[in-house]
Amino acid sequence: MPNHVIYDRIWESDKLASCSLMAALAYPWIYLYADDWGRFEWNLRKMHAIIFGKRDDVRLSDFSKWTAQYEAVGLLRKYEIEGSTYCQWTRFIGPPDSRKRQSQFPNDNGVIENTGVRLCSRFQNASRTVQDAKRNDSDMLQDVNGKVPLKLETRSLKLETRNSNPPKAPQGADERFDRFWKAYPKKKSKGDAKRAWGKVKHLPDILEKITDSLIWQVRSEDWIKDNGQFIPNPATYLNGGCWEDEPVIPFKPKSRAEIDTENSRKMKEQWERENAAELSK
Repeated sequence: MPNHVIYDRIWESDKLASCSLMAALAYPWIYLYADDWGRFEWNLRKMHAIIFGKRDDVRLSDFSKWTAQYEAVGLLRKYEIEGSTYCQWTRFIGPPDSRKRQSQFPNDNGVIENTGVRLCSRFQNASRTVQDAKRNDSDMLQDVNGKVPLKLETRSLKLETRNSNPPKAPQGADERFDRFWKAYPKKKSKGDAKRAWGKVKHLPDILEKITDSLIWQVRSEDWIKDNGQFIPNPATYLNGGCWEDEPVIPFKPKSRAEIDTENSRKMKEQWERENAAELSK
């Protein structure tokens, strides 16, 4: 089992405080699903079955909303490698590197730590060490369709050391859209959403404004009721500039004491009006 530590001041996290109560309570359960590097493969139904398999009161739709909130506030980050989606807990502190078990999942650069191997674009399962690659030059692996055996040669692997840090391309509109798409709770009509994104006036802080709004919007009554039926499509959200909406201040009914005080004041004012002549003598 992975080795994890959840610090005893978890309640001081501003990001976790921005999530709903149930999402905050479920966070430690889901957090422990990751490996020693804070990563896991994204498979919603499998994760739900493993983490909450003994709890009939946790629905798949609830689990999906909670993870969407973690992503929206920056606690969880998703990325894709070779067609598979993986997740990374941000600011994850696991055991020392010397005690960490080898991760089964690549980081966002496609590298599996402690092996120095970057996943080759032609193979999903080419997660061998440099030494294995040199020793077993003639090993056979299947292609991505699992049908045609292909000879794996050492030079076909893109090998990198763990300490290499390739420069990242500057964040453009496409990357900002991908981050919006991952954070938005309703994944529908991605093509329409991308066209709508192209029409948005791209100020430097536009993505930050949108994600800040999503923090309270994913918890709003309109978005939560009926299992999220009334969450607008991403394109509708962008075309309408819905990140500029303001949260609705819930109506707070008056207490019995406040009502009694107000009624007493009205009765006093009415009595003073009716007896003004007598009082003026």
